[in-house]
Amino acid sequence: MKSILLTRPLLDSFNTRNILRKYGYKVFIEPVFTIKYLNPDISAYEFDVVISTSKNSVKALSQICKEDDFPIITVGNSTMQAAKNLGFSDIISADSNVDGLISFIKAHYSNAIKFLYIRDKKYHVT
Repeated sequence: MKSILLTRPLLDSFNTRNILRKYGYKVFIEPVFTIKYLNPDISAYEFDVVISTSKNSVKALSQICKEDDFPIITVGNSTMQAAKNLGFSDIISADSNVDGLISFIKAHYSNAIKFLYIRDKKYHVT
């Protein structure tokens, strides 16, 4: 039997573990990090569009914004579905990766648009 080590946060690993077990893998879960949500002094309503590249960023957004009537662009469909599950309704998926997301934004939005990119404080895109 082949083995796989999952290093994602504990709760995020359970679904993946269950899927892998169905394919006959022995799965070990050893999280190497945890997600800590901050409470920034910012309002999504100061921006025209929110950009989300992960399910965790959508979850963080849901904790700081109780209303759901601002547009969100997600990198892919699973992030879009996570946003829908959290009650957001104005969501567009770039159905791609980060490079595709950037191309999507450049093709559909002007430079005058103010974006809010919810991300990890240590992650930086240039």
